[in-house]
Formats: sequence, C-alpha cells, structure tokens
Amino acid sequence: MNKNSDSSKDNKNDELKTLLQELMTAIESENELDKDKKADAANKVKTISKASQNPEDEGLQKKASRAIKLLETLTKGLEPATKLATACKIVLLKIISLLPFIP
Repeated sequence: MNKNSDSSKDNKNDELKTLLQELMTAIESENELDKDKKADAANKVKTISKASQNPEDEGLQKKASRAIKLLETLTKGLEPATKLATACKIVLLKIISLLPFIP
C-alpha cells in the first residue's frame, strides 16, 4: 500500500472512532432510556466497532447492519429533540457512509 492510501484509511478509522464515541456519549447521557436499553444500545455500538475493525467478517457485517437498524428503531421511539435521536440522525448516517459493507 502507498502512504496516501494508508493515510486515508487512518483518517477514516479516526473519524469512525470519533463518531462511535459520540454515539456512546449520547447513549450514556440519554435520560429517556432506562439502564437496560442503554446497555443494549451500547452493545450495538460495540458490534459496529468490531465489524469496522474486521470488514472481511461477513457474520460481523450482518450483525453491524442489524445493530444500526436497531439503533435507528430505538431512536424512533424517542422525542426528536433528545440527544440520542439527534445524534443518530447525524452520526449514524456518517458511520454508514464510512462502512462499505453496510447497504
């Protein structure tokens, strides 16, 4: 690989890491979710993170796709102005754009 390709990949990885952390922060600070839903949502973010680190693992890719859909579904039940709903509208779209295996 050349340096430009490595640099681009590092930038995407850094951006993805930042976005996943933003999502985790939004989940942790969301008052509308009970402890169990927060834990479930946090596990979904971890699944997405694992899949991003192993893009060749089809099983993880499928789990990440389901995790994103479940996070989207979870936020639909929240008031639109909540931190998590707002973060998901912006952050999940960016995450999806960085993961080539998410349809």
